[in-house]
Amino acid sequence: MRTAAIDRTPIAPDDVATALAQFDPMWDALVPREQANLLQLLIERVDYDGQAKEVAITFRPAGIASLAGEQRSAA
Repeated sequence: MRTAAIDRTPIAPDDVATALAQFDPMWDALVPREQANLLQLLIERVDYDGQAKEVAITFRPAGIASLAGEQRSAA
């Protein structure tokens, strides 16, 4: 299945940097429902370790790559 293969592809550091560089202006332009949809596309899961008081966020590689690709094409 192609989606499964994309989800297992490592995220390139440059893609993450590109996506995050433009995240704040884009986030501010979205209404709350769009913000929730974006988070669902980008985040696969959030884990919290209560003893260690640590949060771990697992991102969807395809979501980050897609956002980075949009940012590159808009530039």
